[in-house]
Amino acid sequence: MKKINLNETALLIIHFQNDFCHKNALESKGKNADVVAKNINNLVDFFDGKIQIIFSKARYDKKYLSEFQVIDGLDELEYPCREGTWGAEYFKLKLPKNYVEINSSRNDSFAKTFLEKILKSKKIKNLIIVGATTEICIAASVMSADSRGYNVIVPRDCIFSPNSIIHDIFVKVFEDNFAFVTSLKELVLLEINN
Repeated sequence: MKKINLNETALLIIHFQNDFCHKNALESKGKNADVVAKNINNLVDFFDGKIQIIFSKARYDKKYLSEFQVIDGLDELEYPCREGTWGAEYFKLKLPKNYVEINSSRNDSFAKTFLEKILKSKKIKNLIIVGATTEICIAASVMSADSRGYNVIVPRDCIFSPNSIIHDIFVKVFEDNFAFVTSLKELVLLEINN
């Protein structure tokens, strides 16, 4: 991978929230989420003040969902990441001084948000995508970013799935079709050494 131009690069942290990452959450079994949180925090520390950092925060209150997303027979209190709940809070993430937060009610962080408007206003061409979960929100956003013409970078150790087999399959799909897949260490070394 060539050296990335930091002026054209943003870090997008997707749905890394308690309901998807905490070991006691229904949506997750929390395996390896602590390690991924540490890696994301290291990435944020490294890039803070150098590139635009954007947090995509899931909010799945019924009022924001499409008819397809509403699950028959499921009480709204059982939905993950409802506004104002513990489950909607970020899982062990440090928030940098200057960041932008978007609210997302879809798996794809571009859908029904102002994410692309932010990226275009900053003339972003390269998008580093991290967060949860690999096979759902990360996959939807990686494919969407690729289809919109962004150069997508995915540090494999900065994305989380409670299922390591599915995680590895999707990482391979990203690498073969949609993104430059690297590791936190390789990404940081690339930026330091070039």
